[in-house]
Amino acid sequence: MYEYFLLGLVMMSTPATCSSDLRKCESDLLDWFHCWESNVKDGTCTGEQNSAWIPSSKVCNGQEDCPNGEDESIVLCKQHPDRMFSSYFYCATGAVIELSKKCDGKVDCSDGSDEMSSMCQPEEKINRRGECQNDRYFDCRKRKCVPAASQCDGWHDCANGFDESLNVCYQQWHNETQFQCGNGRLIPVEKVCNGYYDCIDGSDELKSVCDTKKNRNKCLEPPAPLSFTLATKYHHGINGTKYVLPNEVVQVLCIPSKKLKDPQNGWNVCNVYGKWQFPWPCCKNIKIKNKSNLRNIWQSFSQTKN
Repeated sequence: MYEYFLLGLVMMSTPATCSSDLRKCESDLLDWFHCWESNVKDGTCTGEQNSAWIPSSKVCNGQEDCPNGEDESIVLCKQHPDRMFSSYFYCATGAVIELSKKCDGKVDCSDGSDEMSSMCQPEEKINRRGECQNDRYFDCRKRKCVPAASQCDGWHDCANGFDESLNVCYQQWHNETQFQCGNGRLIPVEKVCNGYYDCIDGSDELKSVCDTKKNRNKCLEPPAPLSFTLATKYHHGINGTKYVLPNEVVQVLCIPSKKLKDPQNGWNVCNVYGKWQFPWPCCKNIKIKNKSNLRNIWQSFSQTKN
């Protein structure tokens, strides 16, 4: 039965027709998915672009159809290996695509995991040393070198999370004896749903994987004077709150009339327990020469809060 569900996600299907009445959308949840995070009006279930409702056939298909991409969230798409089939390719998010789309030169997964160079060009040597002094070190890409052994060890050593990222840790899933964490790292299936976080993003203990009522941890935007930058891909919570999930990276700036003491120190990453892995940077005052400059700073800051 579940294999037929997978086929429905993979195969192209004609969107279901639905009344423009919002109550009708909610009553046809098998046909329609509500983009609950996206900052758009409720709209109607007509399949229009940027609508708050999309056809269920577009959920977990590798492509982000909701304005904020929640239809491809790992929280929604990840599943237990005993419900997966080797005749399909699974993105690291858990989305399922046709096996023929793996390494075809076109990105079909929202996280790009179907075109990972470690899988598609295994003979290509990847330089992780970067600007570090020798191969015993790993380049975080932000003026910091950490021991090479710290790559994919389940602990964040780089403030930008690069040492535990999908690009660094990806391993291809092959069969039901393995579970692929959201950062691509493989763990034995025996460690899944055991009550402990064995994946750095906690994906091995998700509701969708373990059929439990346990909510996933998250990290809220830090209080003023810090704020997420436009470069940060965050999620929308209730009452206008912003947050990220474990192993998701953020960059922050300071509110108007202040700036980071060290511009290179504005990165942080959410750990599996819903705590920020590193201390937040300090801000310092900016000397404002005239009111017009202050007005420009406020306008720039207001854009980051939208």
